[in-house]
Amino acid sequence: MKRLTKRIKRLDLIASLFDLAYVILGIALITHFFIILVEPVVITDVVNTTYNVLGFTLTSAQLNAGISLLVGYLVVFVPLAVSNLKRVNSKDIIEMDAWTYRTQFLYLFMSLFTFNPFSAVLRYLAAVEIIQTVEGYGIKQATINFGHSIADLFNGKTLQKARVRKQKRLEESDSQRDLEQVGKRDLIIKILGMVATYTFLTVVALFIFIPFYWMILTALKTNQELTTALNPRMFIGISEMQWVNFKIALTRFNFWQYIGNTLFVGIVSMIGTVTTTILAAFAFSRIDFKGRDFIFSILLMTMMIPGELYTITNYITVRNLGWYDSFFALIFPFMTSVFYIFFLRQSFKQIPDTL
Repeated sequence: MKRLTKRIKRLDLIASLFDLAYVILGIALITHFFIILVEPVVITDVVNTTYNVLGFTLTSAQLNAGISLLVGYLVVFVPLAVSNLKRVNSKDIIEMDAWTYRTQFLYLFMSLFTFNPFSAVLRYLAAVEIIQTVEGYGIKQATINFGHSIADLFNGKTLQKARVRKQKRLEESDSQRDLEQVGKRDLIIKILGMVATYTFLTVVALFIFIPFYWMILTALKTNQELTTALNPRMFIGISEMQWVNFKIALTRFNFWQYIGNTLFVGIVSMIGTVTTTILAAFAFSRIDFKGRDFIFSILLMTMMIPGELYTITNYITVRNLGWYDSFFALIFPFMTSVFYIFFLRQSFKQIPDTL
């Protein structure tokens, strides 16, 4: 392990700043594209027109494709740019090894993929500096070594070296071979366990991701496809994505009022839930009153009842209280939670009485 030099840190920082500049440029382009998008007179119509963007004439499909590509770029590279800046500014990373320059080459190819030559050149210079510091030779010798490795793979030398290593292992003592067999067996079991675990997690992640994917995909379809398609498509082309739908939602509807209503209801309900559940949980865990366990058992039993059974009775209650078409109907019924009472009660019971 070698210590990172100031020159390498400086090159890495400047390259990360160029990455961040490209992200800001992408956000600016998307903002400009959204501003020039032409809204249909009737929201159910589809606009097919041409746009003049930075001296280029683009059709609606081409502009939609450009916005789609920029959104995909930002989804990937905004977290990457932020993580790179955090990594560069981190005081914990002070050493480098062979994997450090390989990581720089990976960033180099990603910069080329996003048409960022400035960052690519800086990543190349940083990688060369790291190779010279860690390995003791330059990029030319590294390329030659890589070429020799490829040549050995094709001319059989790699296989021959593997046979030599295998023969050496056969010449070792029986106990050493037994230890290697046990190590291999444990490694195989560990790998199979990891494969099974990550396969299961991937399947679960897909089930969680699909509703969000369907929500985003539906928001980008035309009104005609949403209302008339008997077999909705799971995939649409980037040029078919109707990004003007988001502009219509922001300009023709009281979208920000809807957001404000949601925040108000959520914050007030949260404050009420925190207050009632903490007080109830403390009473059930610390105060000894008559019928405490019976009441708590009744509360737990209500958790077994599906929420759909409360719909009609809740509506009748809200209507009789005069809360119909008001915030009270969205706040007061949700200002308590049996689950949180149970959870906090168990936590309070674990705290010693002396505290």
